[in-house]
Amino acid sequence: AKASDAAGIRLTAEEFELGIFSGLEMAGVTADGRYADGEYRIELKRLVFEHDLGPLFSGTLAVKSILLDEPKIHLLTRSSEQGAVSSADPTSTTEQGERGGDFHLEVAELRVDQGQITIQRATATGNPEHNLTINGLNIALESIAFDPERAKAVQKVSGKGTILAEEILLGSFLLRDLAGNLSAAEGILELSSLTLSTDQGDLDATMRVDLNPVP
Repeated sequence: AKASDAAGIRLTAEEFELGIFSGLEMAGVTADGRYADGEYRIELKRLVFEHDLGPLFSGTLAVKSILLDEPKIHLLTRSSEQGAVSSADPTSTTEQGERGGDFHLEVAELRVDQGQITIQRATATGNPEHNLTINGLNIALESIAFDPERAKAVQKVSGKGTILAEEILLGSFLLRDLAGNLSAAEGILELSSLTLSTDQGDLDATMRVDLNPVP
């Protein structure tokens, strides 16, 4: 199956199964496209989406679970001088925010199993260099809600859960066995009770990121 949208996202799947009352399952999924600062590619061994149609009539899309099985996400950032192009309509985000409506999305559970994230930056010569790689990423989130009445996109999503990562490579600096709790609400992302290992020893940490300055 193949699909694309007005933003230039190309989506393909080797297998596709849709059940009106059960949900959606896709295998061998790939998606790629461009964003304002570069381009991305996403590969999924399997995507499983289970929903509940009962609350739909009251304006809520209730999702029992979403599974992202072995996702591989690759982001390549470019400077404006290197030809970064946004394929999306620049007015679409604002217009969609104004038209948010009163439809609500609730997700009981979202799982990421054995994911990988790679972020690279193109050098002046156009060759990519590694900046960040996360391997063995496992995320379990619950009580996820999307509130369209919030003004900013980062404020619309809330949820909580746990995060595990086998290794994180920041340039040449290696972190291993990251584990902790995460939560998002009101545009604030919090990582608490974080533990991780380095060649210099074990570390405990907390992190709080205010995403509200993001448009």
